[in-house]
Amino acid sequence: MSKPAFSDLFTFSGRRNRQSYIYLQLASFVAVILGVGIITTITVMAPTIGAILWFVGAVGLVALAVANWAAASQRIRDFGHSGVWALVMLIPYVGFAFSLALWFIPSNEGENKYGPSCI
Repeated sequence: MSKPAFSDLFTFSGRRNRQSYIYLQLASFVAVILGVGIITTITVMAPTIGAILWFVGAVGLVALAVANWAAASQRIRDFGHSGVWALVMLIPYVGFAFSLALWFIPSNEGENKYGPSCI
């Protein structure tokens, strides 16, 4: 059984398998697209409320970025490397490619030095 996509969102320790990582990435993408669409629509109709919602959305985006960074750190540990490699995602263009590469790198079978397998 795979690790649930929304478990340990803000935890930088442990492991996360590919399926859980991909589901979290896709859910994050959909949430951002829907959020921006809804806030933009409200801003056109009510600019004052829209300004407040953009601020709330920015705070939510920061929280989502931290959760995805933690998930990437867990995913990197799943194939046996230090979670510090998640800092690569801060480099423009390289970070995006690295994030997509995490979709395809297979997990280590069984236990590694970061904990038991999530499979």
